Order: sequence, then C-alpha cells, then structure tokens
Amino acid sequence: MKKKTAYKIMLFAICFFSTIVVSKVNAAEDDNVISQGIYIDSVHIGGMTEQEAKEAVENYINDLKSKTVTVMIEDKSETISLQELGYSPVENDFIEQAVRVGKEGNLIKRYKDLKDVEVDKLTFDLEFTIDDSKIKEFLETKGSIYDVEPVNATVRRENSAFVYTDDVVGKKLDVMETLKMIKEALGASWNQEDLSIAAKVDEVQPK
Repeated sequence: MKKKTAYKIMLFAICFFSTIVVSKVNAAEDDNVISQGIYIDSVHIGGMTEQEAKEAVENYINDLKSKTVTVMIEDKSETISLQELGYSPVENDFIEQAVRVGKEGNLIKRYKDLKDVEVDKLTFDLEFTIDDSKIKEFLETKGSIYDVEPVNATVRRENSAFVYTDDVVGKKLDVMETLKMIKEALGASWNQEDLSIAAKVDEVQPK
C-alpha cells in the first residue's frame, strides 16, 4: 500500500514537473520574445522582440557616440564627440544569439537555459573601436595652434652697448602620447560619461 502511494506521488511529481517544463518552454516559443535576464552591456533586452532589442541597443550605442572628449592643453581646451572620432561597436550577432536562448535543443535543455538566464543573467559585452587617424587629425589640427616655437637667446649692439635677450623654451603637444591616453580612458573602466583629458605637452629647448 505504501509502495503504491509512493509511486503515485512520484508519478504526480514527474507529471507536474513535466507540465511546468513544457508550459515554460512553449510560452517562450509562442511569445516570440527574448528570454528574461539577457543583457547587451547594460541594456536588458529580455521581454523584447528581436526588432525592439535592435532599436534599444542602437539607442544605447548612439548615446555613447554622443559623449565628448575634451582635451586640456594647459589652460586651453578643445572638444570633439566620440562619433566624430569614429567610435563604433565591433560587428556581432549578440541579438541573434539572445533570440535563440531557450529555443534550441530538447525540452530539458531549453528549460535549463531559460532558468539559468533568469537566475544568473546572461550578458553580452560589446567591444568598441575608435579611429586612430581621426584622433591624430583632431590633435594635430586643434592642438598645433597652441604650440610655442622656441626662441634662441640673442645679442646685439645698440648705442655702443650690447643688448641681450634670453632664450624662450617652446612647447609642443605630444600627439601620439595624448592619443594613447584618450584610448586608455575609453577602456573597460570608462564610466560612459564625457571625458576630460590633460594633454601631454613637451618642452622644446632652443638650439
């Protein structure tokens, strides 16, 4: 009698679990939306259709491109947007991958995939590139106007006396080092806000 009762309970549990699995998996397929718990960078695309996710991610990327870089050249500054510097994401298929979560494999695998992203989340991290040539052009064009040419000391005779002028140390923007600083600032630790970079300026000694 006890064995029969235990068997019935076990059978009921299996049927109940199977019903839950099938219902959850079927719901995910029927909804035609991305599973909850999936992110692209900080954008939660769970519950969105593929098109909605594309638009949300595109808005996020455009917002990043609108951020600016201000280069401080001593007491002067020049500003440019990331979009103007060719800031853009590396091509990827993250949304297509997200759409497939919980929709491939057998029932158990699909159910496990759905539960995993609900509990642990799944984040696709975007990679970005920036055009070095555009940064270099910006720095050379805008930064060079603040360069100061060195002046050699001079001596001349005036009214039977010698007049001396001291030399003047020049200044020149270090384009490549400042370019490197901008790229490093846009790395993993960037807070996705406007940037301000103190440019590297070298002294140029008179000859």
